[in-house]
Amino acid sequence: MTADERQQALEAGRILRSGVFRAALDRLDARCVRAWRACADSAQRDMWWHRQCALAAIRRELFDVLQCAALRAQGKDTVLNAALQAAKQTITAQRPSEFVQFGPEDGGSTHGGNDDERR
Repeated sequence: MTADERQQALEAGRILRSGVFRAALDRLDARCVRAWRACADSAQRDMWWHRQCALAAIRRELFDVLQCAALRAQGKDTVLNAALQAAKQTITAQRPSEFVQFGPEDGGSTHGGNDDERR
């Protein structure tokens, strides 16, 4: 892993733990839910549902950047390990259903990429 990849992973961890980031995503998520509930048109409801899914995808992508770097370091980078654990705690406290699996031992991702590549 390069120094840049490590820095990107640590930045992803900082973003996930950022109160400003979490609050912004929570507000957007709540806005999507309110709009979804208010829609009578199924096409509009689908649009709001997809927007909410995009918010979850942002969280997962940032987490994957951090997790994949920690996996590449094979547990030997204590700073990455600590950042990963802190991100796990933050995410599961906030959105436990989005992150049921964390590592290869649990069936989680072992590489970067999008959700389609992992299925």
